[in-house]
Amino acid sequence: WVLISAATCPERPVTDDIGPVCGTEAPDGLFAYDTEAGRWSTLEIPRRPEAGIGQVVSITGATATVAHRRSYDDSSVAFSTLALDAEELELMPRGDVAATQCSIAQVPPITFSDPEFRVAHLEASDGVDARTVELSGEAVPLVITMGEPRPSCYSARDLLLLPGRPSSTESTPGFRYSVYRLDGQPTEVASGEGLVTGLVAGPDWFAVTDDRATVLRDREGKVIREIPNELMEVPVAAESGLVLVGSDGRSTTTTLRVEAVR
Repeated sequence: WVLISAATCPERPVTDDIGPVCGTEAPDGLFAYDTEAGRWSTLEIPRRPEAGIGQVVSITGATATVAHRRSYDDSSVAFSTLALDAEELELMPRGDVAATQCSIAQVPPITFSDPEFRVAHLEASDGVDARTVELSGEAVPLVITMGEPRPSCYSARDLLLLPGRPSSTESTPGFRYSVYRLDGQPTEVASGEGLVTGLVAGPDWFAVTDDRATVLRDREGKVIREIPNELMEVPVAAESGLVLVGSDGRSTTTTLRVEAVR
């Protein structure tokens, strides 16, 4: 199965300062592709401009999980499930207590159900086992208040990046940060300083992108390769390794096969 969540545009998009937009009245959509039958199915969802598009969390068998944020200022989410093999797609509330997810998350997102963000929950997806991990004091996310408190963290698979105190040196503006792997106990596998823009991960590697470079590491934190960030690339995790999508007026993509750069 392939499942995509996206905004729909019944009419031609209008170019605005922020890029192509199609208004607030158009519905969002979930687009499911059956790879065996070669068939697309579509489910339209009423647009919630204040909250953005629902995020596909995982697919287990023929059941997909979708997370819905309350608003951009409140990152608490509710979950719904979708039977991909049904004749007609229908979102069903999962009944979980609303959880709060990291500000920036690769699926499956890490969520927190307690107000102090000390208990991290991982969804089962793509080789990641479902688990609940209690964070130690130094691994608890900071709180950002924008109407509602939310955790300032990045997550990718079972990895959690936490910005810490502001950097004290003029040569490295931004924040000190640490990356924890959430096994039985949280294990710090990397740290650094800078203006972090992304964290992505594959089964046996992860990459942190800041304003200077993208650093590719193995699961133990050992540096595999460092790639200068010349075009403010955005990292994307793919089966073949790491994809860097640049923005210089033209879209540029560089693909790295992780096994080839070791």
